[in-house]
Amino acid sequence: MLRITGKGRKVREVPVNSETRKYLKEYLKVKPNSPYLFVSQKGGKMERSTIFRIIKKYAALAGIEKPVHPHTLRHTFAQTLIDSGVDIFTVQHLLGHEDITTTQRYHRPKK
Repeated sequence: MLRITGKGRKVREVPVNSETRKYLKEYLKVKPNSPYLFVSQKGGKMERSTIFRIIKKYAALAGIEKPVHPHTLRHTFAQTLIDSGVDIFTVQHLLGHEDITTTQRYHRPKK
């Protein structure tokens, strides 16, 4: 699990697979000493605009043509869980939603 401080200073724990853990461990060996996981070139907090730019760059390299933003990653995570049959209450917990109706927005009928 990766502990993340998100919107409203809410702390959330996000599951991380073994391949991602491997790359994070390597990155942490060379990362500047900073309380932030992803840092600017100067070692400080990465600006919001930089994160948007990086995500857009890699989406384009992956051939994704629709608009992509950081929240797309969170939405895709939630939708993938729901489509895989994970119950809505587990998804609610993983996303840190206080109200189940917020999580239910991700539910879409099977085609």
